[in-house]
Amino acid sequence: MPKYIKRTQVLLSEEQYERLTREARSRGESMGSLIREAVDRAYDDDRERKLKLVEEIAAMNLPVSDWDEMEEEIIRGHVSGLQDDEETNEAGE
Repeated sequence: MPKYIKRTQVLLSEEQYERLTREARSRGESMGSLIREAVDRAYDDDRERKLKLVEEIAAMNLPVSDWDEMEEEIIRGHVSGLQDDEETNEAGE
């Protein structure tokens, strides 16, 4: 957990304060924790870079199968990988 060493004071409207209080209570977190999370989301230095990467990935015309076919490929690959690991372990013993 980071060590917090800077303190600031923020004035909120009654409505903002109530919303923040409700959200903190529902999450079981402190108001300070919610405020730090909001600051991180809003002012993340890498945010623009991440958005650009997401846009580039979304723009790719990647071939995809229907879910049943993709799921089967994933399972086959996983099982194949497990079998390869077993064979490698047996050869090394």
